[in-house]
Amino acid sequence: GEGISELLELILLMAELAELTTDANKPAEGFVLEATRDSKAGVITTLIIKDGRLRLGDFLITGMIIGRIKKLANCRGENVPALEASSPAVVLGLSEIPTAGSAFASRNNKSGVEAIAAKSVNQVENPIIKPIDFPGQTTVFPIILKADNLGSLEALGREVGKLSTDTVTLAIIHRGLGQITENDVKLGLGTPPATIIGFNVRAERSVIELTEKYGVIVKTFDIIYHLSEWLAEEVACRAPIVEAEETLGEIRVLKLFSHEKNRQIIGGTVIKGRAADRERVRIVRRGNALGEGEIIELKQQRLTVRKVEPGQPFGALVESKIAIAPGDTLIIFTRGEAKVR
Repeated sequence: GEGISELLELILLMAELAELTTDANKPAEGFVLEATRDSKAGVITTLIIKDGRLRLGDFLITGMIIGRIKKLANCRGENVPALEASSPAVVLGLSEIPTAGSAFASRNNKSGVEAIAAKSVNQVENPIIKPIDFPGQTTVFPIILKADNLGSLEALGREVGKLSTDTVTLAIIHRGLGQITENDVKLGLGTPPATIIGFNVRAERSVIELTEKYGVIVKTFDIIYHLSEWLAEEVACRAPIVEAEETLGEIRVLKLFSHEKNRQIIGGTVIKGRAADRERVRIVRRGNALGEGEIIELKQQRLTVRKVEPGQPFGALVESKIAIAPGDTLIIFTRGEAKVR
């Protein structure tokens, strides 16, 4: 404990020289030093008051978390009715653990801290939907979040953030408290249109009619994992569809027997995979793709067959506008649609 008195005198002297002042009549402001969760007491938060007076019973907001001070203690653990600037304060009453270093503010009523929260949300979120451009195969899934309280709203934001994939981006374009309103519907009118998700809130009949008119989707939930399941399914459905191609085999053309209009009879051998009738082929000459065609019929030893295995010679009737020549390679492939995950 040596030097403490001198240190305190030096701090007071520097505060006086810098003309640092506080106002004990204003609501408290400061920052969160640390926070823990006790199995019996709940969330215990240590605050540093930078200005104003913090009172027992005040409403507190830090980040998106709101609570009422049920217990106020000083640095010695003594319960006190109020604390002023420069004091550390231990409070009970927050429902969730706040982030260390985050700012806090207090008010003597709940509406006061909710007004701070609404202002903060509006500053962070952009309520105007604009086309969002992401490179590659990314699909944008714009969302408007509404909840009954700030704690739920913050939890929803974290849950939504977990569900984005490499090909589907969940973009929260606006979030707010209270029931779903006509203004939320108007905010959802964009390209692409937004989906409004409500948690423990509802939409009035007039709002539902407006969503039906403009084609805006509204989904409400009261259990968060139901919301997560629905969102995960929507993300899977919105994954972009691309044309997928699978190579089934390769044919080396050994001889051209006849050529009449778009039909050609060739002799060849399977060098990879297998050959089958009614399959598409890509005609490749000296490494360059010339065009496509289709195997109409396969024959081995004058017998019609459905497929030919590797290393076996065969004859084939191929339909194509491209003239096939000995030495060409025919790539057998199948093409279809697939979702990008």
